[in-house]
Amino acid sequence: MYFGQDGIAYEDDETTEVQGLEMYIQSVHPTCFWQLPGLVGECHEALALFHDEDSLFWFFQEGYLMGSGSLSWTEWLPLIADTMTAHMREHHSYRWRTLGED
Repeated sequence: MYFGQDGIAYEDDETTEVQGLEMYIQSVHPTCFWQLPGLVGECHEALALFHDEDSLFWFFQEGYLMGSGSLSWTEWLPLIADTMTAHMREHHSYRWRTLGED
């Protein structure tokens, strides 16, 4: 992994989508609390706004020249959200405290 012209880049073409997401998460850790929840929300927002693969493709690939790797957009966006949510639950769980507890 290295920082390329457009951000984080990977030299290994054999990297799976999940491995790529995990490398991204490692690059922002431990500031995940300020980075990942917004991305998870944006993935869910995109799935709510664009109801099928064609509209997701039109918006992301035609409009913004983004790609989803070997996955369809309807597979890629939930994978991003699920992977980042799992990281937050495992490494950054928030514990509610009542007043007076230490």
